Amino acid sequence: MDENDIKANLKAGNEYLELLKNLQTEIRYAEQQINITAEETENEIVTVFSNLLTSVTKNLKIQRKGLLPLQQCQAIISHKIKNTNSFIKEGNDLLKSTNSLNVTDFNRKSTLLGSLPEVPPLKEVPYVSFHYDTNEQNNLTNICRQFGAVIHISPVQITTLLERPGAILVEWCISENEDHFRDVEEYQLQWAFGSVRNLESDFHTSYIGPNLQYLVKDLNLNRNYSFRVCCKYEGDTQWSPWSLPQVCHTTIKPFAWEENVNFKLTNENKIASSLFDTSSLVCSKRIEFNVGYSIEFTFLECGENLSENYVGLTTQNKLAESIIKSPSVCVEADGSIYGSGVKKITKFLPVTKGSKICFSCVYKDENKLRINIDCNENRVTYDWLVDHVNIYIAAQFNSSKWKIMID
Repeated sequence: MDENDIKANLKAGNEYLELLKNLQTEIRYAEQQINITAEETENEIVTVFSNLLTSVTKNLKIQRKGLLPLQQCQAIISHKIKNTNSFIKEGNDLLKSTNSLNVTDFNRKSTLLGSLPEVPPLKEVPYVSFHYDTNEQNNLTNICRQFGAVIHISPVQITTLLERPGAILVEWCISENEDHFRDVEEYQLQWAFGSVRNLESDFHTSYIGPNLQYLVKDLNLNRNYSFRVCCKYEGDTQWSPWSLPQVCHTTIKPFAWEENVNFKLTNENKIASSLFDTSSLVCSKRIEFNVGYSIEFTFLECGENLSENYVGLTTQNKLAESIIKSPSVCVEADGSIYGSGVKKITKFLPVTKGSKICFSCVYKDENKLRINIDCNENRVTYDWLVDHVNIYIAAQFNSSKWKIMID
C-alpha cells in the first residue's frame, strides 16, 4: 500500500467523520426540540390548570418519548467518531514513519469506515405540546383527565415549501402517525418573518380552509419566512397543536410591469393604468415561466368597448400591431381566446370590473408549454410552442379607462 492509498483512505476517513459529526448535530437539535417543547408544554399546563396543578400533574406525566433511541444512536456515533479519529491519527503517523509493517493493519482498519446510523428528520421526532379545551377549565378535578392531552407530534405537518415569483407555495398533509379515524374539517396556515430560532414577528394567519396547499403571496425578496399549520377535526371546536415550523428564503422577484410612458404604474409596478385613448401595450420584463408558475390578471377598471383589449403572454415586448398577431396566448376583454393569432371556439364571459383571468403552466419541455387559462370557474388548456425562458406578460388597451393588476 503506497502513500497515495494512505491519502485516499485518509480522505475517506475525514469525509466519513464529517458525516458522523453532521448526524451528531442533528441528534442534538432533535434532543433540544424534545426538551424545549416538553418544557414549554409543562409551563402551559401550569398556566391553564393554575390551582388544579397538583391534581393534574399526577395524572398527566409528560414523558420525553423518543429520547432513548436518540441517546442510543448518539452513543453509537460517539463510538464511531472515537474510532475514526484514532484511524486518522494512525494514518497521519504512518505518513511520517518509514516502518511499512503497520500499513497492512491500517488498510484492514479502513473497513471500519462503514455505514451511517439512521437519524430521523426533525418532523418525525416528537414535538411535544399540550392540547386542551378552554371551555372546560372550571370543571372539577375528577374530570381533569379528559381536559387535555399531551401531543408528541402534531397530526398535520408541512411537507413542501416551493418558491414562486414573489410567493411561496406551502403544502401539508396529515401525519403518518395519525389514526385517520376522523375527517379534518379545515386547516389553518400561519407565517412569520424570520427563521424558527430567530423570529422577527408574531405569526399571522394567511389561510383557513379545507385545501392541502396554499400560495402565500406578496412576500418580500431575500427574506426568511417561517410557516406552521394546524387542523380542526369535524365536530371539534379547538384547533390541533401546531406543526413543526418550516423556513423558506425568498430569492425570486415578483412579476411586475416594466416602466412605460403610455401607462401609470403603481403598487410596486403591479398595477398599470392606461393613460391614452390609443392602442398601447405594456409588458413585464422578460420572465422564465416554469411548471407551477401562475399569473393572475385582475381588471380594476374597464372601458366600455371590450373589443381589441387583451391580456396574456407573448414572446415580444415591442409590437407594431395587435398582440394577437404575435406568438402569444391571450384573452380579449369580450371573452375571446387566441393562441398564436388563432381564435379559439371556446369563449369566456366578457370581463367586468373585478374579473380575474389566470394563466398557469402545468407542463413544459424544450419548446412547448401547456397553459391553463382560468376565468369565472371555466378553464381552457392550450399547448403553446415557445421557449419558456423568453416570455413577457402583456396587456394591450385602446382607451384610458383600463386599469389592470398582475399577481
